[in-house]
Amino acid sequence: MDSKLLARSEEFWQNLLSQFRDANFRPTFIHGDLGTENILFDPASVRLTGILDGGYMEITDPALEFAHLFMHNAELGEEVLKHYGMRGSNFKNRVQWYVDSELFYDIMWGISHQWDKVKKLGLSQLSKTLKTSTHVNSFR
Repeated sequence: MDSKLLARSEEFWQNLLSQFRDANFRPTFIHGDLGTENILFDPASVRLTGILDGGYMEITDPALEFAHLFMHNAELGEEVLKHYGMRGSNFKNRVQWYVDSELFYDIMWGISHQWDKVKKLGLSQLSKTLKTSTHVNSFR
């Protein structure tokens, strides 16, 4: 990571953590990878019929669950969020916090699983994102 990218990354985290400092939420059991590929529904009744892949289940901030939905399909995320309701302080801001920090997670995952291709792809995307972002916390 070059020094400019490192400085932008540090700025990103300082801003993000200062925004998140006073977050108030009740830790909740979440799926951890709830994207469209892990949700089954009956197209005729449009009813939920199943949830797949519980490998990332954890007890954490419920806003993290919505980040995965927004990353896969923002329109679906908005619709589900309407039915869920805002819970805790700055719920939607916390969802965006997790969306914005996803590239760092991808890089860490590549490193911890010794998958150099994923790590390099994450670093490349991070470099592009932080270089083009006018506001450090706006990846989208």
